[in-house]
Amino acid sequence: MARIPDYRRLVVVDNHLGHWAQANQINGEPFEIVPGFGLEQLRELRNQLRDLQDSIGVMEMQLIVARADRNAMFGATNEQGVWGRLKHYKPLLKARLGSRNPLARTVPAIGRVAPKHFNRILQAFVDHWAEVNAQVTPAFTLGPYTLAMLQAEQAALAEKMTAISQLETALLPLAREQREQLFGDEAEEVREETSIVSRLLLYRAIVRAMFATQPIADSLPDLFPAQSNGAGRLPTVRFNYHPLANGIETWHEVPAEAGDAQMAYVREGGLEEVRTLKQPTPGSVEVIEWPNVSLVDELDEFELRSMNNLTVARGTHDPS
Repeated sequence: MARIPDYRRLVVVDNHLGHWAQANQINGEPFEIVPGFGLEQLRELRNQLRDLQDSIGVMEMQLIVARADRNAMFGATNEQGVWGRLKHYKPLLKARLGSRNPLARTVPAIGRVAPKHFNRILQAFVDHWAEVNAQVTPAFTLGPYTLAMLQAEQAALAEKMTAISQLETALLPLAREQREQLFGDEAEEVREETSIVSRLLLYRAIVRAMFATQPIADSLPDLFPAQSNGAGRLPTVRFNYHPLANGIETWHEVPAEAGDAQMAYVREGGLEEVRTLKQPTPGSVEVIEWPNVSLVDELDEFELRSMNNLTVARGTHDPS
């Protein structure tokens, strides 16, 4: 898991840019940490990171809006959208054909209503309705609502779901991977030598060597956040999650080492949410719904926090 939160990354780079500018002044001229890489090259990487983060933020908002549109088109409840219309399909068809008619007895079951099933549900009704219309005159309708209208709504919903899928499985994961590769807050064995973190680590080592006896070497800005407990690594909290039609649901078990836990925190992309725990006692299991969280790939972060909003346990995803 990354050690530098997304919202702190530009701040970290900006702090080092300011420090490097001071070091250049003390040195009497600009210096490079490797041939061709100096202060201005770090500034260029910083701007690339900013542009990537802005682009990711835009796509995350597009995804939230697209998912809301999709749910509204299908119907968030059985009183709205296409779902609200299709609930009348079976009783009206029975009234038209009689309850013993084979077509009235083979109306598709809507089943579990979840986004991944929306298109399957609509296609089943489109196929059944087309079969009904082939056998009756005039064509079967739900009041003013016709098969052609259902087909048009299905096509619009399919287009919306294609756009969502592109964001979820291609555009956003790629942009996030590019951001992580550029920034480089990863394990040393997989970190790119040209990443921002690699450059900052090298800069810090060179400054300590070049200005060993000067205050500038002691005023290096923080790179990685210090541990909040002096004893070492924070305890972990096992958690799992699954998507809902609107949002996600998480469940976790409070570890014995996190006695100060009072809140749960999640981050997905640029969205951060906090909930007060109902069962903060170590060993207790709690389920929490997060209606505003829209998943892309895996949940980015889950933590338990104290009432002072300090992290007391970091999440470890446990699908079991």
